[in-house]
Amino acid sequence: MKNTYEQVGLQAIAVNVLRPAPAHLMTAYEAAEAVVDMSASVAVARHLALDVESPARRLSLFLNPSGTDLVLLAEPQDRAVRLDHLEMEYYRALVRQPTLEHHLFKRGQPIRYSHGCRDVSVQLPQDQVALHAAIGARAVRTAVAESGSRIKIWRAQPDLTVIAHEIEVFPYVEMRVGSWTVAVSQQLLREISKQRQERLPNETGGVLVGVFDTQHRRLYIVDHISSPTDSQEWPTAYYRGVEGVPEELTRISECTGRQVVYVGEWHSHPDRCSVRPSEDDKELFAYLQHERLTDGLPAVMAIAGEHGTTGWYVADIAAGAEHRLPI
Repeated sequence: MKNTYEQVGLQAIAVNVLRPAPAHLMTAYEAAEAVVDMSASVAVARHLALDVESPARRLSLFLNPSGTDLVLLAEPQDRAVRLDHLEMEYYRALVRQPTLEHHLFKRGQPIRYSHGCRDVSVQLPQDQVALHAAIGARAVRTAVAESGSRIKIWRAQPDLTVIAHEIEVFPYVEMRVGSWTVAVSQQLLREISKQRQERLPNETGGVLVGVFDTQHRRLYIVDHISSPTDSQEWPTAYYRGVEGVPEELTRISECTGRQVVYVGEWHSHPDRCSVRPSEDDKELFAYLQHERLTDGLPAVMAIAGEHGTTGWYVADIAAGAEHRLPI
């Protein structure tokens, strides 16, 4: 860092940031303009985003498993979209953009370098690493100089030319539901509301996929699977089909490095109806609770209503939260 950014007087602090922070590390956090995570660790990035008290914006810079792609996640200066939110936006881009579908796939001969968890790595050419190091150094400078958020992926081609992918970032809404905090992008809420509107007067629905962070008791809704073709839709009822759902869930899990998984169900209610659960909804939720017990995860159900209102229910049907999205 000292040679890269031409600064003097930099002090190295050799500590494990996931352990209780010593006083001098907390002082460094509080004085920092930006905190840059280069650990390639989900645990570290979320710790910096959620657990560290500091006005500094957070950034993550890392290579994909095969070393072909460099990824930058940069919070805005006001931290209105946090690093953990940017992680979810990054996953959704991998799910939705065909050019990025194999981004997290491993290539090359795996090397086991110890006998611990996740100890399999690959060898990377030095010229490829040096190329991304140069891009990353400039990318961090640029991101810190700008006030907005950014997600960008640089992909090196075999001839070492580089193609950049800029990913749009959307604001997030967070709500407390029971003992969990649910985080979902406003764009995804708009998409669910639009799908509901298009299928009126019938109800519709689909599958929710996302990330459970059990340590922080947070649930991130990353994307949704639209109503399968074999679903049954009526003005006062909806039965979600299964056509293509297992295959799509497998694809989503694989292209996100098994980070994004099945979360729960969503369906819509007609106009002039609340987003509180009906008796049929309560029966469905009880079934979901029973099924999720084996995974040790909560049941999740969302109900979309008119005027952009969505009711969220996690684990306990009595602990619901409504979010009204202006449309």
